[in-house]
Amino acid sequence: MESEFLKKLADKSITKEELFQKIKHNFNLLPEILKGLSSSKAKIRYGCAKVLMNLSKEYPKKLYPFMDSFISLLDSKHRILTWNAMAIIANLTKVDEDRKFDAIFEKYLNMIYENIVIYLRFPTIYSRFRLSLNKKFK
Repeated sequence: MESEFLKKLADKSITKEELFQKIKHNFNLLPEILKGLSSSKAKIRYGCAKVLMNLSKEYPKKLYPFMDSFISLLDSKHRILTWNAMAIIANLTKVDEDRKFDAIFEKYLNMIYENIVIYLRFPTIYSRFRLSLNKKFK
C-alpha cells in the first residue's frame, strides 16, 4: 500500500519540490520515499528518485544510512533508477566513512564506461558521476 505522499506524487497534487521541502523538515519520511523507488507507477518511482538525488546533494549524511539501498539500485531493471542511484552514490561518497564505495568502485566505473555514450548525452548526470572520482582512497 502506498503512503499518502506517494499517492499525491502520482496524482500530481504534490510536486517533487514540495515533497523535497517536506522531507527536508522531517527526515523520518525517508523510508517512505525509499519505498517509492519500487512502486509499479513510474511517476512515483522517478519522482522519488529525483527527490532523493536532490536530498543527497544537500544532506548526504542524512541519506548515508541508506547507502546499501542505493548500491542495490545499480542492478535495477529501470535504467533511470540506475542513473539516479549513481548520482546519489556519488554525492554520498563525501561522507562514506565506512568506505562502502570502495567495494563497488570497479563496478561503478565499468557502468560509466559501458554507457559512456548515454552519459555524454546527459552532461549534468555525467558530471555528478565524476564526483565519485574525487573520492580519496586511503
